[in-house]
Amino acid sequence: MGLGKWAHKAALDVDRFIETNPFCRLLGIFGAIIGVGAACFAFYHIIIDLSDRHDERIIRSWDHLLKPIGGNTGKAEAIEILFGYGISIDNIEMPCPAIDDDESCKWPVIIEGLFEEKELPLKELHRDGWQDTIIGYGVIAGANFSNVHFKNTDFNQWVLERLQADNTTWRNVSFQGAYVDGSFENAFFEATDFGGALVSAEMTGAQFLLSNISGALIALGDEAGESQLSELPDFSMSWFWADQPPNLTLNGMRIDVDELNVGFVCDFDPPAGFTNLQTSPLDNLTLASIEAGSGAWVPECNAPISVAEAKQRYPLRYGASQHECSEGDQDRSRWDREKEGSKIEGC
Repeated sequence: MGLGKWAHKAALDVDRFIETNPFCRLLGIFGAIIGVGAACFAFYHIIIDLSDRHDERIIRSWDHLLKPIGGNTGKAEAIEILFGYGISIDNIEMPCPAIDDDESCKWPVIIEGLFEEKELPLKELHRDGWQDTIIGYGVIAGANFSNVHFKNTDFNQWVLERLQADNTTWRNVSFQGAYVDGSFENAFFEATDFGGALVSAEMTGAQFLLSNISGALIALGDEAGESQLSELPDFSMSWFWADQPPNLTLNGMRIDVDELNVGFVCDFDPPAGFTNLQTSPLDNLTLASIEAGSGAWVPECNAPISVAEAKQRYPLRYGASQHECSEGDQDRSRWDREKEGSKIEGC
């Protein structure tokens, strides 16, 4: 018998012995059990490690958020991490770390880029005391943001209730469709967008610079109901679209837009040949692109007009009686009527 045939026969004999020997079979089963157990043990440790890392990120985020440090130190990222894990920051305190001799904040906290790029899902928001469910991205309630500077932040369709936000600064912050409630005394809003927002706040001494208040419902006043017209925020550098005036009340009394001394009112003209605009492009309060043939048109403020001119162009938007308009022209935009050749003025 050749060496090759002998080696092959020996290998077959060993295989047969392993397959038929009870001890070897038991040893094989035991080895398999050990292997499965080792895999489960490793998987368990991976889960524990991930959980520990999550816990560590949450702890670090809270620690960083509550640390009394001014400047732009990444607190926006810490807030996003907490919301990413479904953790609320209700009632958080962010005190100024250094107060100057005149009691102003010497070293304010800066929160920049909050939710600007992070995509959060819309969801049903439920809160104690609410009669209805609100669809939005999230809720921040009872937070003390006094003296904090917010920059490049997206609070569209957020619920911000019972905020303490005196002496805050808001630059390039959007509140479109948001509910905003709290104290904003001496707050400064620059290039902010309150389009379609619902605001209920104390805003004595607040200033609005190049800020959009189109279609906003703004209820102003203090808890005692003693605020005066002289205590209205400074809207002299704010603006709104002519067919979307803001609706303001002071202690429950409606304030005419004439009394706001708004900086300017914007109107717009469709491009030449534009034929498929069915309603005012701002009815939905989103300023979204309007389809125009193969392209799109976004309304631009080409020619500011006065409040008086806006009232003449869109009387129903400013509370004019429907009897002032002919039947069929009462709730239609100027663009619809112009497109169809209507010559009715001020309706």
